[in-house]
Amino acid sequence: MDETGSQIAGAAESYAREAAIVDARLSREVSCAFKATALSDLCDRLRRDTGILVAAGSSVADEKVTLFCGKSSLRDVMRQISRPFGYTWLRTGKEKEYRYELVQDLRSQLQEEELRNRDRHAALLALESQIERYRRYMDLSPEEALARARTAAPGEKEMLENVATMGWGPLQVYFRLSPRDLAALRSGQTLKFGPLPFPDWQPLPAEVSRGVLERWRHERFVRREERYEGTDAGDANGLPLSAIPEARGLVDLTITQSELGAFTFTGASGFSLANRVSMTRTKTPLAIGQSPRVLQPDNRQANARLAQDPALRARISVAPQGTGGRVTTADVLEALHRASGLPVVADYYTRLYAPPAVKIQNQPLFEMLNQLADRMRVRWSKDGGWLQFRTTSYYDDRLKEVPNRLLARWSAARKEHGVLRLEDLVEIAQLPDAQLDANDMAEGARVLYGLEEWDLARGRVARSHLRYLGSFTPDQRQAALGSLGLPFTRMSLAQQQEYINVVFVRYSKNPNATPNVHLEDLRTATLRVTYARTGEFEWRPTGAGGESDDRFRVRGPTREATLTAARRVDPQATPAQIVPAERALTFAYLRENPETGLQGLVVRATDKGGMIHGPQLPSGGAGGK
Repeated sequence: MDETGSQIAGAAESYAREAAIVDARLSREVSCAFKATALSDLCDRLRRDTGILVAAGSSVADEKVTLFCGKSSLRDVMRQISRPFGYTWLRTGKEKEYRYELVQDLRSQLQEEELRNRDRHAALLALESQIERYRRYMDLSPEEALARARTAAPGEKEMLENVATMGWGPLQVYFRLSPRDLAALRSGQTLKFGPLPFPDWQPLPAEVSRGVLERWRHERFVRREERYEGTDAGDANGLPLSAIPEARGLVDLTITQSELGAFTFTGASGFSLANRVSMTRTKTPLAIGQSPRVLQPDNRQANARLAQDPALRARISVAPQGTGGRVTTADVLEALHRASGLPVVADYYTRLYAPPAVKIQNQPLFEMLNQLADRMRVRWSKDGGWLQFRTTSYYDDRLKEVPNRLLARWSAARKEHGVLRLEDLVEIAQLPDAQLDANDMAEGARVLYGLEEWDLARGRVARSHLRYLGSFTPDQRQAALGSLGLPFTRMSLAQQQEYINVVFVRYSKNPNATPNVHLEDLRTATLRVTYARTGEFEWRPTGAGGESDDRFRVRGPTREATLTAARRVDPQATPAQIVPAERALTFAYLRENPETGLQGLVVRATDKGGMIHGPQLPSGGAGGK
């Protein structure tokens, strides 16, 4: 049975159950105006308005709906917040004192899981189709692809530029993969190819290695004793990588579920040359796959039987109003209800749109419904006088949606303190990956709730470290924020084991190796955490080679206070080294070595990504508040 058939059967079964219930109290009338409201809050309001005990069970309490209607019977409203979504009302108690609880039963949950798996398969097929478009360019060298890109049409130009740059190597390798490697890649494994003697690397064909080296066509290197160093393009002694016999190309490629329902294919190209190894990832994914059924709902065909419905012939206009220059599906449906006068009910998952994209003037209601629903990737239907809306990917989106109660609490905390505190970021990072990975949810958190630091908390670089901090007590976290950091000896056994895992395993070039660690070596180890907020200032000292050393930064509320604090660490600190702080989290896993000074691993995360430093760090670093 297909999805539509299952829904019809479920609705018929639900109706039979409802018809068997005789409760005259359900004829009481209510008026509803709910936008993106949790079902728990909606049921609380219905209970207050009618005196009837209705509640949302734990399986659906945080689900969000939009519902607008004039005076309607409570029975009708209850039916509309159960039928379209596959939920069920359970009745308990005795006559005239019945209690009603809204739940999602096992059958509905299993149907969603089946749809989720089907969607995943469709997304992988769509991704494969997107990657296959590159096959026709695989006979081109990077130079030839670059030449063709100069005169290509916009769509082809982007693909040719990918082939001409970092994408050439990963794409060449992809089309050579064995069935076993393809299966591993689609399961989320990163495949690595090159000459490096690590157990998880595979040989890179010589012809691919030569093409990868062409990517650095404008860079030159000179040999000085046993080392190769970069030099100016005009240096007569400089050689391109392709002319250096010892140079070898490197490639890796990954297919990840960037968020539920979406797969991305990315890769990196690099080179190994005597003393150095360099890898650079593609700036954007080479291909993205999503289910066509999700992206193209085609409401006109699905609702063709309603084209002549008299209630849908009136010409209306909608111009939704939103927040921060963006509008949600709830804003659109509110405007639709006001313009048409028809009651509407819809699920709600956070998606934001520019107002012009969902503004329609003087259109027949039937045409408007098709256009709006297709643009918002929802499906609409008509049940009696009600308009019902269901998101095409609701089975994925409900796992990605963060509950209103949490968003509201974090928003209130930010308004109180002017910023999300480290404690708030730690709490946000404990959310499921599906919620943290969701891009639309992240935009909604920033725009609708003012949580500007959301990307910092959800970023993949900082996420695991914030979750690690979640295992610490408030006193331990406060110590980690201090200038001396949290000593390894003050950690529990489980916390110490994770510390060792982070420093010696997670970022190791051979993560499968067993770390050779003596506890005595960690006697002086500490964890230092800094949280730089916008509006502050920080000291950026200059390290060896003249580059800014961003591994340790002293921060302060003003330039003068920051300079004073910096000079306590380095008397030579200058005003030029005091700059506005970039919002960032730094996690420094450090230990004191009597011979070499401060050693360890430093992970710095910003809104846009992160950076990892190690294993050797300069002495004299400072923590932050």
